[in-house]
Amino acid sequence: MSARILKIIAFIIGAPIALLFVGVCFFLVTDRIAYEKASITDQLLRDRVYDPARYFSYDRACTFAPEIFGISDVAPGYREMDGGPLLPDTFTHWTLVLIDDAKKTYRTLYVVDPDVRFGGHRCVPKIILRTKMSDGHLTAYAEEAKVQ
Repeated sequence: MSARILKIIAFIIGAPIALLFVGVCFFLVTDRIAYEKASITDQLLRDRVYDPARYFSYDRACTFAPEIFGISDVAPGYREMDGGPLLPDTFTHWTLVLIDDAKKTYRTLYVVDPDVRFGGHRCVPKIILRTKMSDGHLTAYAEEAKVQ
């Protein structure tokens, strides 16, 4: 009888702990997947160019340094698409924000700064990011794409 009571007590204590562990693991895995989907660093390093119009529709694109990120200044009241990932250290990233004025939404894409340095704040209707070698480091710069 006491073995049965011990099993019940172990289940009562162990089940919530196991559920908490599964929940934390699920959060970490889904956040990592969201980060990988939103990171364009690898493509900039590999191809030295990133054209977001190939993957997304948007009306305006802005590049932001992490410390001055201000989507509320550029697109107040807009909601984020895909619920961007939590960044472990925001000062190692800069962002490309694609704004859809028709749907009142925006999407945030991230670039790791030590790999591809920030080339400056810019907002344009269509954008293409290119990289150039400068002082032994890749630096991204925004080029306004021709609207067709």
